[in-house]
Amino acid sequence: MKAEHEEKIHENKAHSTDGREWETSLTPKRISRRKLLASIGLAGAGACMTVAGAYGASASSVAESVYARSTPENDSRFHPRKPGPWIDITQPPYNARPGGSYDNSAIFQQAVNDAAGEGGKIYVPFGDYLVANGFTIDKNYLSLEGTGRLVLGRHISLLADGFRCSGLRFKALNTSSQIRGIQAETALIGRSIGRITIQNCEFEQFFYATNFRGTESYPIRDIVVEGCRSTAPVGVNAGHFQNLCTINTYYSGNACYNGQNATSYNFFGGNGKIKIVGNYDFNNSYGSCEIENSPGAEVVISSNNFDRQLWIDDSSTVVIDGNIIKERIFVTVQDNDCENVIISNNIADRIYVDKFSTYRAGKIKNLEICHNELIGPGGWGIFIRGTYTEACRIVENRIAPGFTSGSIGIVRDPGLDLEISRNEVNGLVLFSSTGGAIRLYGNRNYTLSGKHDVPTLERLYQSSGTRLNVADRKVFQSQTIRAVSGSAGSASFAIDPAAAGSGKAVKLTFTGCVQHPTPLFDAAEQTVILSNHSGALHVSAGSLTKISGNAATDFTTHFQLNAEMMELLVTITNTGTATLAVSVSCIEHAAVHVPV
Repeated sequence: MKAEHEEKIHENKAHSTDGREWETSLTPKRISRRKLLASIGLAGAGACMTVAGAYGASASSVAESVYARSTPENDSRFHPRKPGPWIDITQPPYNARPGGSYDNSAIFQQAVNDAAGEGGKIYVPFGDYLVANGFTIDKNYLSLEGTGRLVLGRHISLLADGFRCSGLRFKALNTSSQIRGIQAETALIGRSIGRITIQNCEFEQFFYATNFRGTESYPIRDIVVEGCRSTAPVGVNAGHFQNLCTINTYYSGNACYNGQNATSYNFFGGNGKIKIVGNYDFNNSYGSCEIENSPGAEVVISSNNFDRQLWIDDSSTVVIDGNIIKERIFVTVQDNDCENVIISNNIADRIYVDKFSTYRAGKIKNLEICHNELIGPGGWGIFIRGTYTEACRIVENRIAPGFTSGSIGIVRDPGLDLEISRNEVNGLVLFSSTGGAIRLYGNRNYTLSGKHDVPTLERLYQSSGTRLNVADRKVFQSQTIRAVSGSAGSASFAIDPAAAGSGKAVKLTFTGCVQHPTPLFDAAEQTVILSNHSGALHVSAGSLTKISGNAATDFTTHFQLNAEMMELLVTITNTGTATLAVSVSCIEHAAVHVPV
């Protein structure tokens, strides 16, 4: 989401709300929490039943009553300051009315104002409470907890440190794009705020469930949102969790449903130290997660189940690992570099790397795409536009068959440095345009197409596995041979004859290129077996296997050892009608099995 799509949404009538009221037969000073816990600890389960019976209430209502009215002196797990007493919003002098028809906005605001010092606590019992005008939290370390549901016609404005909200439900009065659930906005107070915790809450029908809006000068710090559920109406403009200029933000175990024109987990502009772990998203037509315009993002996105795309734009230092993403992973630049991004161990539809909208600046640098399962559907399994990419490795991915355009699509550019190695490709690898440095090797089950030249393809080979079961040991420097029609050229590679006693395989790969009159490219491989029998070194060669079979790049090969038995001489004869340039890479293998 490059901008907040907050179009005016048709305002529906407020949904009917549950009119049940929370009731208790206990008076406020029946028993203290400390005494109750002490009696339970001494007498066990039987005493617990006795205590409940003695006060004329069930065990659950006793727990609820004690939770609402206790004043523990040592509860400092979250609040560093001594906590204040609980305020039960339904008790005098507040007397909030559940049922969904009476506006309790002033009552909630008064309870916040009355919260004693820092560490005040407000308890909201079960029931629906209409809060048509919202309210403002400006007391530090205030807790808002309970089992009730607040029906909001305006957001809860958070302007203080240390806020904690737990167990509550929130519902928008209607589907207006102006209604959020909880909104923090530091520009209103001219300072940073932080230590915000929202746990086990539910949000219904909001444009954003939470909306944290810091500024570059006054970011919002140390946010935890976990175990929450947010549901938007189907087909209505909505996101779920929105962040602007936040630092150290953690989303875990949350679930989002529906939405459009805004991603579910959205970080727009100036965010850093983000952790998105173990979340769920379903049926947001725009996208599941987006990290945007955050050059120093420092992001971990792990173990999530996303129904739509995951988008990284203009943001650096990002790890995307171990997710299930049912649409694409999208990495883009528009204004800033997108650097040091690792995409690993995901199951995703596809991976695209490109620009976004009107490009102005920035490059994608040090991008690692490794160990992913790309299952489609889509045009490309992996697509890289080299115009905006400087360094990228595509290593050990498995791309399912059936992508309509091909398995891997690369738009070359002079600044592109790309490695494609050891992938299970299962389809077409297509290069378009020219330039850059490309290393393509060790891949399986692919065909090659597009524009190539010798300097851009190093160590290209496809191992058939029919001759030897071998393991790579070292790569010798490539040599290039030029030959006009019908002529021969030669190259030589140093060998270690002592190692040939038990058998040695030398795999050679060839990349042939005709530049004129029409640029053509082809690649081939050949395996040479060196063996040492009775003190004599012998050479035998397998067949020359070509990839494309272009007639203009046809050549034959011949091998022999030099007189000192220390070099392998390779002769290439050009059988075509145009001048041919052939690059030869000699790759040494240690033989595990030599056929008899």
